[in-house]
Amino acid sequence: MSIDLRPWNRLSKEMKATGKFNPRGLDAHQLLLDCIRGQAVVQWDENYTRVEAYGALEKCLSPWDCQIRKLYVSERYRANGNGRGTIGSIVKRLMVVPGYTGFRYFAITSNHAVIEVLLNLNFRIANAHNRGVHNWPEEAGIADRLPRTARGYDSDYAEGRKRWLLIN
Repeated sequence: MSIDLRPWNRLSKEMKATGKFNPRGLDAHQLLLDCIRGQAVVQWDENYTRVEAYGALEKCLSPWDCQIRKLYVSERYRANGNGRGTIGSIVKRLMVVPGYTGFRYFAITSNHAVIEVLLNLNFRIANAHNRGVHNWPEEAGIADRLPRTARGYDSDYAEGRKRWLLIN
């Protein structure tokens, strides 16, 4: 069996070009592997030659936490006004992926459109003062990537942008 990697190479290149993603795991093979493993949801174009939207799940150290990562919508979908709806659809589909249901889902983002979509899906902005969040980052194994806003600071000055932790 042969798999055409061109759509995955294009997706990888587009995601890297935004500068908004951690390059770890953004190569075409890893994006495809996430999909094959059932850890990702994709939205194809009408000819199934281009990935227009992508989102992935990553389990954490704790058995009940799962991070929503690599949320991406192509420029074409963003430009025609379908970006937020597409992200919402991807997130809803991620939350019902077999083997990943019943988790506490969370996302870390500075993207205002993604924040708006997640808030509409009953996620809440979390910080160090929220009940149940104080020791949770260590238990989930995400303390090293937790934004300063979630640790009680006003913003993520070290990264030059404000990132937020959202939990459902």
